[in-house]
Amino acid sequence: MKPLVNALALVESPFHLLCLQEAISHYSVTRVNIIVMSDATSRNHQQILGGVKRLRELPLELEISYGDWNAVKGGSLQQRIEIYANRLKDFSSSHYDYVFFCDFRAQWQKDIVESQDAPNTIMLDDGTATLSFLYYHAQRGICFDMPVYGSPERRKEAAEIKKQAGLAKRKDIIPRLFTIFEQHVVPGLACEPNPLSNMCTVFNELDDNTDVIIGAKIVERDICSVDDYHTLIERIIDSCTGQMIYIPHRGQSQAFNDSLASRFPELNVLYTDMPIENWIAQQECPPARFHGFVSTAFYVIDRCFPQLAAYCYEPPESILSSAETAGVYGSTQFNNRQVFELYYQCLPDSVSRIPWDSKA
Repeated sequence: MKPLVNALALVESPFHLLCLQEAISHYSVTRVNIIVMSDATSRNHQQILGGVKRLRELPLELEISYGDWNAVKGGSLQQRIEIYANRLKDFSSSHYDYVFFCDFRAQWQKDIVESQDAPNTIMLDDGTATLSFLYYHAQRGICFDMPVYGSPERRKEAAEIKKQAGLAKRKDIIPRLFTIFEQHVVPGLACEPNPLSNMCTVFNELDDNTDVIIGAKIVERDICSVDDYHTLIERIIDSCTGQMIYIPHRGQSQAFNDSLASRFPELNVLYTDMPIENWIAQQECPPARFHGFVSTAFYVIDRCFPQLAAYCYEPPESILSSAETAGVYGSTQFNNRQVFELYYQCLPDSVSRIPWDSKA
């Protein structure tokens, strides 16, 4: 009989679940309680549900508690804290050997992680955002460093609500990493490589007549205008040689996707109920070429699907300038321009870097 290895996992995206599945195997976890916080009406949530379905196929004791941000939109401070604090009370166990979290920029994850006394706190990847953590947080000995909002009185009120809800801070966190970016980890930071072994696939053949363009949620984050995004897509279209499939980012709105399809009728917009990485792995004959701007998929293709060709396009100055002034989510240590330049510099060697003024 396997020894019981109990874990708590904090999830807000389908890629988190992909990494969690690898961590469950790597750390021999036999039981996991998962807190999912998301917008229950979003495509992101639908993809999370697909990932949960795949987890349920494992030989694993599993409990899941869902929190819907929509339920407290516009609500009181107490409601917005308790929506995630109360999720801990939904589980039948509360002693954990491991706590897995992913987003170093999310207040709800910080609050829960710092309130736990588990002997092992492991940070899983939050896609390419992990690179920001490694270069701008870990190198400075920082885990969480979120902007401070509200008056001192408001912050004191929040602290009291968290204490009453069972989220009193026990300790500062120095996590270990389980990551696909191990070559970028600073010396002295505990790290174990994530091989993504459940994702790796060898294909018998490729569809050489099809190119995939990977969508990026940068208009929604006010990092570029719709016109700039269209210019970026047009640049990529000019480099494609086959029929073109556009796979939107799960965070791109339906209205935006519809307008893009109208602007570029040559694109076949494909909606999937899973992350693009899972979609690739399920193809018997996947498209041979993948194009995009910023995407975790480039790093996963390098590790799991080396037969595929990947092309990452350097952002034009207009987008970089907008990124520099756009608000940054969850950290005071970097701006968006620095992040995009970092992602581009850290691309795997197998991914072709396409300067803005050149052809693929």
